[in-house]
Amino acid sequence: RINGRIINEVVVRWPKIIDNVPVDIFEKKLRGQKFIGFGRRGKFLLFELSNYMLIAHLRMEGKFYVYAEETEPDKHSHVIFRLDKGELHFNDVRKFGRLYLYEKNNRYSCLDKLGKEPWDDTLTAEYLKEYCKGKSTAIKSQLLDQSMIAGIGNIYANEICFDVRINPEHPACYISRDKWNEIIESTRKILAEAIRAGGTTIRSYTSSLGVTGLFQQELFV
Repeated sequence: RINGRIINEVVVRWPKIIDNVPVDIFEKKLRGQKFIGFGRRGKFLLFELSNYMLIAHLRMEGKFYVYAEETEPDKHSHVIFRLDKGELHFNDVRKFGRLYLYEKNNRYSCLDKLGKEPWDDTLTAEYLKEYCKGKSTAIKSQLLDQSMIAGIGNIYANEICFDVRINPEHPACYISRDKWNEIIESTRKILAEAIRAGGTTIRSYTSSLGVTGLFQQELFV
C-alpha cells in the first residue's frame, strides 16, 4: 500500500522513538525518499528507500497505519510520514517501539546481535549445542534469546516447548543434539503454521487490510 510512495514530510511527535540519529536529521533525510522495497530480519521490519534503510522494531504494541488522505493523528501516533498520496502513521500505545535510519548498503548496527533465522540452513543442532554450552538458562528463556535464533517470541517459545515435550525450565546446556533437532523442526513448523494463519491476534491488534490472525485458536499453551 505504500510501495512507490514518496515521503514529502516527516513529523516526529515523540523523539525517543527515533533511536540512532537526531530527530531533526531523521526528518530532514527522509524528505523526498521513495519506498522501493520491504524485508524483515528477526523481529525488525526493513523499509528500503531510495538512499536509506528505515528499520522498525514494533516491540509490544507498535503498529503502522496507512491512510488514503491527510488524517488527524490520535494521541498514540508518534511519527507521521506525509506521503505524495496519503499518510503513514507509526502508532504505539506503550512507546516501546523504535525507528532507525541508515545509509543504504552500510552496516545496520541495530541488527548486529541477531542470531540465525529459523529457516537458515546453518541453524543446526551442533550450532545450538555449542551456543548453549555451559549455559544453565532455562530452555524457554533461551529460545527468546534473539542472538541465538532471531524471531521467536513468548507465545511461540511456549508452543515449541509443548510440541517437543520439554519442561520450559530445563537448562539449555543439558539438551541433547537429537532434542535440538526436534526443537529446530518444531520451530519451523509452528512459525510456518502461524504465518499461514495470519499470526496470533491479541486484543489491541488491528489490520488495515482486514487481516485477523487465527493461530490463537490453535495454541496449546
